Amino acid sequence: MVERVYWRQVWGLAIFVGATTFCWLAYGFYQPLILTKLGFTGLASTLAIFQGLLGAIVEPGAGFLADRYANSIGRKLPLITIGITLAGLIFVVLSGLLTMQIPVDLRWIIPVLMTIWTLAMIVFRGPAVALLVQMVPTQALPQTNGILILVVSLVGAMAPVFDKLIAWIGAPVTFLLGAMILALGRFCLAATPSNLPVQIQISRSPSAGKATSPQYPEMLKLYSIGLICGILVNLLLRWSPQFLTTKLDGVEINTMTAIILGISALWVWFVKAWVQRWGTVRSMQAATGLMVILLLLVRVIPSGGVAIGYLILAGLAFCLLSLAQIPWVLQQLARPRLATGLYFGGMGLATAIVSLLLLAAS
Repeated sequence: MVERVYWRQVWGLAIFVGATTFCWLAYGFYQPLILTKLGFTGLASTLAIFQGLLGAIVEPGAGFLADRYANSIGRKLPLITIGITLAGLIFVVLSGLLTMQIPVDLRWIIPVLMTIWTLAMIVFRGPAVALLVQMVPTQALPQTNGILILVVSLVGAMAPVFDKLIAWIGAPVTFLLGAMILALGRFCLAATPSNLPVQIQISRSPSAGKATSPQYPEMLKLYSIGLICGILVNLLLRWSPQFLTTKLDGVEINTMTAIILGISALWVWFVKAWVQRWGTVRSMQAATGLMVILLLLVRVIPSGGVAIGYLILAGLAFCLLSLAQIPWVLQQLARPRLATGLYFGGMGLATAIVSLLLLAAS
């Protein structure tokens, strides 16, 4: 059992999560542009759906394998290293290919590489987040998770600035920079303690933590709640801004999403105390309830002033859910990496569903 907070390792994990978030932003910016330029216009609009479905399947499998290898060959998860290395190499390869004139018959290589890159990033996301149980006592998970959410929200809030930066430096340099940032993130993880036992307090019952095999009802619950929360988050960040822009003239949809994330970062220091007091379950219930209310009301916002209030509440809801969900997930199974894999798998399916709905509505 971890008896104290390893703050240096927590900040290292936060830097790693921030680095991967930047890489996702860079990838999301250039993916449709590159595919459209190469003649894959239809694929550019549907690849996000396919990749969401890929995450829905791969995330749980990656979590299962990560726990299995952790038990057999140690705590320094090889899937994290393999995923980061593969993603970095693909960034380097893409950087080189995009400086060349690719023959028409070989252009299919680009979307294939992009899909493999997504797969590599998916492989290490859940296992990396699950490293928290090696750094933090169970009761301190909400507090320390706040650091990760603060970093992710700040990087996401900087998306409009990053978009201008990477558009200026160009795709080849951006992908090369992404590879370097991933390497930096891996270096920050290198200090993670490898000799600490992964033993957490399971919230369901005293005997649940002693189970040697995963319980299928709990696994289904994790996946289902990940799906529900993922749908709400996707609608809040990707669908509701479409209506907010009609009340706040001159603000683009992507900027509106960035504003919500920026407000979420401002809420972190207040909300983490609420999660500590209310508990993760009540916090998630409050967050999802607030999201449902906001989504029901977004189409009837009467003015710009109300829209600003909506953004403040949307940032609060996103922050509250983000702070509570990972500590809750990590206490549902005795296998933390499988737990995060199942939850993120549900969120991946949610991304695919919302992407399909938005595509159909466009």
